[in-house]
Amino acid sequence: MIELLRTFTPRDEIILEEVPAPQKLATYSFAFTADISNGQSGEAEEEVASGRFVILHEPGGQDTWEGDFRCVSFMRADVDSEMQEDPLLPEVGWNWLLDSLNATQAQYNAPSGTVTRVSSASFGKLSPRN
Repeated sequence: MIELLRTFTPRDEIILEEVPAPQKLATYSFAFTADISNGQSGEAEEEVASGRFVILHEPGGQDTWEGDFRCVSFMRADVDSEMQEDPLLPEVGWNWLLDSLNATQAQYNAPSGTVTRVSSASFGKLSPRN
């Protein structure tokens, strides 16, 4: 499975990079980051999302995992202010994940996670960022 991830070629706007994985969470681990651009080139190119994906394997399993493997993911994406303010955003984000897993017929058990939204405002010389 790890070799498949290492040799996978994503679409042009996605850059995958293997990174050091956590060493204390399981006997075996693998991790990569993903940076996603808007698909444009030159000065028009912008990063629209980034994330990290970690696979943990503990032979014999861990009770809290309900299995031998655990996948951990983190994703950051820019969204417009209307979506950011939507009180249903966390539920929608969680359902996007479950719907995607089900659409690909991925086998999984014990799904759990947190959807966090962060809002920031810049002031002074940093205000052009708003």
